[in-house]
Amino acid sequence: RQQIDLKEVLKRMLIVNALILLLWVILPFTFHGEVLTRMGSLAIYRPGVILAAQITLKSNAILLAFITLIATMPFATLGHALHRLRVPEKIVHLLLMTYRYIFVIEHEYLRLMRAAKIRGFRPGTNVNTYRTFAYIIGMLFVRSAARAERVHQAMLCRGFKGKFYSLQEFQIGSASWAFAIIMTAFIVGLVTLELSNG
Repeated sequence: RQQIDLKEVLKRMLIVNALILLLWVILPFTFHGEVLTRMGSLAIYRPGVILAAQITLKSNAILLAFITLIATMPFATLGHALHRLRVPEKIVHLLLMTYRYIFVIEHEYLRLMRAAKIRGFRPGTNVNTYRTFAYIIGMLFVRSAARAERVHQAMLCRGFKGKFYSLQEFQIGSASWAFAIIMTAFIVGLVTLELSNG
């Protein structure tokens, strides 16, 4: 398992809450109902404050749960876990290959941009800039397709038959069952509370 970097967690929470801040600017003033207080000619409504608070709590809870359950494992392990959960193999393969080669494509894009800048390219709002970016994107597609073909041929040469094998054996122990039961009870409780509140 990977260790959670507290700085990265706070950075992701900051991004999410920056978007949620917009809701706090809008909802308390526009979601009409009982007036909580007034700021000059503007009224702050209780239903708007409650709704904004619910969205804030749910968003942060989902983000923290996602980070705790997903971000602590290697991506390859996630792919094999999805396969064991009966997710279709093609989707799992696509997910693993996308994650593996998205960084390769990014590196290729940076190389093309560096080459363009060496030749004096300076981005702007003109026809030459749009044409250059169109050439770069087109070349990126061409190189990505060529690399994909080479990777496919290399995988076939190594005996790939449409299945990824893992050196790690996934076994369900007593701790896994306890965690599954607790999380299931927690989720059922949340759903029950949500339904009981209307």
